Amino acid sequence: MLRGYVRRLFDPDPRVHLPFARAWSEYEGSCSTLVPNPDLIRQFSDDALALARLEAHFFAHDCFLAANQLLSNMYRIRHLPASIIHARYDMVCPIVSADDLARAWAGCRYIVVPEAGHSVWEPPVRAAVVSEVEQFKRRLSKQAAPPAQQAAEMITKTPVEKMEFADWIYILNSGNQQAADQVWNTLKDKALRFQGQVIDANKSTVQMA
Repeated sequence: MLRGYVRRLFDPDPRVHLPFARAWSEYEGSCSTLVPNPDLIRQFSDDALALARLEAHFFAHDCFLAANQLLSNMYRIRHLPASIIHARYDMVCPIVSADDLARAWAGCRYIVVPEAGHSVWEPPVRAAVVSEVEQFKRRLSKQAAPPAQQAAEMITKTPVEKMEFADWIYILNSGNQQAADQVWNTLKDKALRFQGQVIDANKSTVQMA
């Protein structure tokens, strides 16, 4: 059934793909809230083609994941702090997935919103998300070292030539002149390749060639 639906969604004729896209998107919009929300359904309908094609493409390819790939690789991130927020009446992404993730992620905060559906725009879900973000903000603002200190630690731990491009930019803007000079002294007058693009570095700028 899904393969047939995908063929119709990607049919070049709008008379074919648009009705199927609207049916897909309006159905998802109808399932996304605990209490019917015509405005949300209308929004889903307005974005129907992009939403339906994207989701159907991923579903047709099993979301490009091997069986149990996410839970099998939890060891990579299990040490990180996390909050999992899921609504009890989410009919789009059943709560069993959040429950499995919470069981595999020791130490995470697991919040079940009792009276809401899938949409993050439902007030109870939105309130829970904002609350957790604020808690993370307070916690990280107390723990995080100043940018200049972080830059010094980055330089100590990792050779400049093995850093990511984002690391260089962070250090150059950290206010730590010694660390910034070390980055420039390593990069200047060298042609570097970043995701297939040649970067020309000199003393004052980094430019994509």
